[in-house]
Amino acid sequence: MVNKDTMVEFLKNNKYVRVEFTKVDGSKRIMLCTINSDELIKIAYTIPIKLGTEDKLKEDTSDRIVVWDTEKDGWRSFLVANVEKFEAINI
Repeated sequence: MVNKDTMVEFLKNNKYVRVEFTKVDGSKRIMLCTINSDELIKIAYTIPIKLGTEDKLKEDTSDRIVVWDTEKDGWRSFLVANVEKFEAINI
């Protein structure tokens, strides 16, 4: 199983990542997301978002990762333990 630090680094180093996971309510979810700083800057030109996610991720000691959901245009999170698939996507 991949740990949180590895997933965060993977997210930072890839423009887009597809994450398949089980939500807390038990339903399955596939999310296309990013925390890549170059991509967040591009998104910020079209959608007002608060940057500084990296600081929040460093402070967060939980098993939760906060990402920008590119399909829902909003911040979402998932639990590392609930991730079933995690892969880079070329768009």
